[in-house]
Amino acid sequence: MYQKYKHQMDSQEKRSHDQMAPEMSDAARRVESCWEQIDTEDKKYQDWKPPPPDLPGFMGWRTVRIFVSSTFTDFFNEREILVKKVFPELREWGSERKIRIIDCDLRWGVPQDSTTAETIAICMEELDTCHQVNEGEPFFLNLVGERYGWIPGGGDITEEVMQKYDWVEGTSITFMEVLHGAYRKKNPNAAFFLRDPAFLSEVSETHVSRFIEAVDLGREHLKMFKTRLKQQFPDQIFNYSVQAAGMSSSTGREKVQLTGLDDFADQCLEFFKSAITRKYPEQLTLATLSLEEQEKELQRIFIIEKAELVIGREQEVQTLMGYMTDPGSCDLSKIDGGEAGIRKPDLWTLTPEDNLLCVVQAKSGWGKTSLLAHLVLTAIEKGHKIFYHFSGSTSRSRDTSDMLFRLMEALTEKEVLQEERENFSTSVSKQQELLNKALVKFQETGRKLTIVIDAVNELNQSNLVDHLSWLPPSVPSNIALIVSCNEHPPTLARLKEHPCYWMTVGELGESHMRSIAVSYLGRYNKHLHKDQLTALTQDTKVDSPLWMTLVCEELRVFGDFQMVTQKIHSLPDTLDGLFGVIFNRLLAEDDTGCIKKAVCLIATSPSGMATEDVLKLLGDVGTREEAPPLHWALARRHLKPYLRVAGFPAEFVTFSHEKIFKAVEGHVITSRDERNKWQLHLADFYQYWSDNSRLRTLLLPDLLRNVGLKDRMVKFMTTDKDSWAVSPYQRSSYLRWCRCTRPTGGSWSSKPVMICTFCRHKQQCFNPANRWQAHVSCVICGANCFSHMTATASLCTFHGVGTPTSAKCVICNRHMSLQVKMSGDIQGRLCGQCGFGNYGKMCSYVGQ
Repeated sequence: MYQKYKHQMDSQEKRSHDQMAPEMSDAARRVESCWEQIDTEDKKYQDWKPPPPDLPGFMGWRTVRIFVSSTFTDFFNEREILVKKVFPELREWGSERKIRIIDCDLRWGVPQDSTTAETIAICMEELDTCHQVNEGEPFFLNLVGERYGWIPGGGDITEEVMQKYDWVEGTSITFMEVLHGAYRKKNPNAAFFLRDPAFLSEVSETHVSRFIEAVDLGREHLKMFKTRLKQQFPDQIFNYSVQAAGMSSSTGREKVQLTGLDDFADQCLEFFKSAITRKYPEQLTLATLSLEEQEKELQRIFIIEKAELVIGREQEVQTLMGYMTDPGSCDLSKIDGGEAGIRKPDLWTLTPEDNLLCVVQAKSGWGKTSLLAHLVLTAIEKGHKIFYHFSGSTSRSRDTSDMLFRLMEALTEKEVLQEERENFSTSVSKQQELLNKALVKFQETGRKLTIVIDAVNELNQSNLVDHLSWLPPSVPSNIALIVSCNEHPPTLARLKEHPCYWMTVGELGESHMRSIAVSYLGRYNKHLHKDQLTALTQDTKVDSPLWMTLVCEELRVFGDFQMVTQKIHSLPDTLDGLFGVIFNRLLAEDDTGCIKKAVCLIATSPSGMATEDVLKLLGDVGTREEAPPLHWALARRHLKPYLRVAGFPAEFVTFSHEKIFKAVEGHVITSRDERNKWQLHLADFYQYWSDNSRLRTLLLPDLLRNVGLKDRMVKFMTTDKDSWAVSPYQRSSYLRWCRCTRPTGGSWSSKPVMICTFCRHKQQCFNPANRWQAHVSCVICGANCFSHMTATASLCTFHGVGTPTSAKCVICNRHMSLQVKMSGDIQGRLCGQCGFGNYGKMCSYVGQ
């Protein structure tokens, strides 16, 4: 069929250049008439000039809308690449510049019960919005293949639409999108991607009709359309090629699978990054800001994103605003408090007029963070002075000292000195002292301030005993302090030590869940009809905003609008099951294997992947070859909703929710052998490649023990210089795991562990950091053996090889006689930990 189509196109091309052709065909005359009308109407647009860019919006943010225009049935693969790869990277790039990127892809964004006229109006009005937001020069992406698109009849378009858009009768909707979005005003922000049709020769006859134009009029239109595009936009045309790779049923229907779209994706990214930068050059990147400014900016970005989906919490917001305005007369429940433990009142300057704290508690995923983000933005708009800190929003946000530095600067309106910072970060008492002084001074100013600290349960403390010790029992009367937490028992206990106001965020009803779905999908111009919304809330049994947003994100990236209802019915009814579906999809779409490697390493590592080592961990440890940065960039964008970066100054990539750990263990790491495989990979990296001494000391011993590598544990503990940082007790514990468990002494035959005359005064024999001489060092862990609580070291019959009257020096392996000893020969000893109790009667051999 494609060969027949190609022959027809070649024949038309030949006739168009044949001067002896008798006359123009009817289709060609109709196409020429359309372009004559376009050329005539274009005169009114010749003098049009774009207005200057509007001022940035709230908090300096701009919005960029990218309209995607193409025929539907033949560009499924390209639209999938755009939704899953191109636009996520653009959004990440834009967020660093305070630019919100919105992709307008109407594959299933039009309501199901819309008439043809309404569908046409919806598409054109969406393009109007793009014109309005970006000052008449919308960011526009047109995909052109071998189809011209559906040409509506006269009765399919209302008179209002005809006049409003100078509709050219006899042209397709896709063509009118190009005309209105780019052609008439010669839009510099429009890109046109023309696909090479050569791949069609690899497509079966039964499916090739989806990719080619069936009628002469459409073919004539398409030929002229491509010619005019190249004349009007010579520098904005991009040609690309693809290859057919069989059929895919990933959406429930058979579709032709196209590959080789990497160049297409790269060209899209390059064009729109350049176009956006050219349009809005004044938007600064985060890289130009100081660390403190970056932290503030990233927190702003976080709360703006979180606040967008707050629905059904109007009463809670109003109540909290009442507390901020007048804490003494707010409509909040009050608890009496219990016995003061860590938050001792005698460490603070308190007065009877002080305000009580307000605690907001909710289950994980129930929306307390979004609620407080919305509260902060509402309060800022109403003129309140706010200090806010959202734990988990940035890599530094869980560091208690860093949060307190920022709070101190907000209270004193001056920068905290470096000397104070150093004392502050190492001393809990110093934190209490300096914060108390700052609160007292702020009270004297008479100014008002609201402090909002989200997820105090996630703030790090060097010692768990000191958790929340920095939080005063009450605050001065000109300060309102709101903190939030989930159901973390230690945090709840600390918060209830003193009287405070308490708000418990409850479950949202089904109607509110529907509203969240409508709002979330509405961001991307997607709409579900009533029956689909009912199925979404009832079939999935979704009961939290987190769950609903994950479901909606899964629907958003689903490309086949005709199968959306079936997709909703197929979704699992548990959050764990949903994560399983998500990860199965991500792994199926992972061309590089980087996604699976990343989630497995995060799930099996004690603390996640260190950001400085990510490329090495994802690479080949055996050959010391790092993973390509592009592979990790793509994986990170796909996994972005499910990851977070924690820790400061050392940062780790880990999962954003405990349910994700369980999902990975249940759906990806499905056996003990699989877990051991990934932990062995981590152990190999930290033992043979990592140059981070602290992480090697912290993580390697546990990894080796988990995988059962006793010989490597012994080698690390006895020869590796980085093992010096392992505490004596931990060293003894790790090496005790490596010991032979056979008994020695008594009725059991054994052989003494000997140290020869030449080795008895050597140092660093059993511990690379040990400065004790060998004869006073434990032969297992290297600890000092001066104490009377020591035991002699012996070997069982299995490890005490050789004749009964001979032995080998445990250090130099020299043969020694047990009957005729040299004056300096000595039996090795065990320290108080390695020789305690029955351990002193066990074989002292360590290894596999």
